[in-house]
Amino acid sequence: MSAQKNFYGAIEAGGTKFVCAIGDEMGNIHSQTRIPTRDPVSTLADVQGFLRAGSKVVGRIAAIGIGCFGPIDLDKPLHGLTHPEIGHIYPRRHLLDSGFPGVCPFHRDCLEGLASGPAILARTGSSLQQLDGAHPQWDIQADYLGQLCAQVVLTLSPQRIVMGGGVMTQLRLLPLVRQRLRHWLGGYINRREILADADRYVVAPALHSQAGILGALGLAMDAASSS
Repeated sequence: MSAQKNFYGAIEAGGTKFVCAIGDEMGNIHSQTRIPTRDPVSTLADVQGFLRAGSKVVGRIAAIGIGCFGPIDLDKPLHGLTHPEIGHIYPRRHLLDSGFPGVCPFHRDCLEGLASGPAILARTGSSLQQLDGAHPQWDIQADYLGQLCAQVVLTLSPQRIVMGGGVMTQLRLLPLVRQRLRHWLGGYINRREILADADRYVVAPALHSQAGILGALGLAMDAASSS
């Protein structure tokens, strides 16, 4: 008789979307959905509805893992007065972007308001992947993300920066972001990793678009095994 499979819930929580999935202990995803991020009550009600519907198919869900945006230390979560919100810092405006008001409902032209997927859509009427390679949005986007990376280097000093999310599925952004990272650091950080080896310092997730949801699935497995 084969052993009964354990099933786990996984939630990748983001400012634009929540990706929810149910997977097994081998890392196989059995069902998955994408929920637009709205107010907490509505968003979490949809998440709960997905998990409840899934449990009727696979049976009891052993644990739920949540992967959330923001800087983390694998040994000690970064948590002070509140959780970090680096996506809401204010970047310097790109010269070609001075007229765009931004889309953040709290700050308008913070980083999220200028460089998120909804910001690109509001500015250009298209997603980034639909824009021609010569469109100025590519340079605007790379500049804002380069500023983000520079701030991360100067405040958190990470050994590597992994850039995921919907916008970063466009891998042609990475070389542009690395260039702007070096520009905004201005030679202040004299490290080989940044000056000569940036293609291994600022990278895409090895699991690509599934990194967040599979990471959340792994957290669920860890929680179930330690309980």
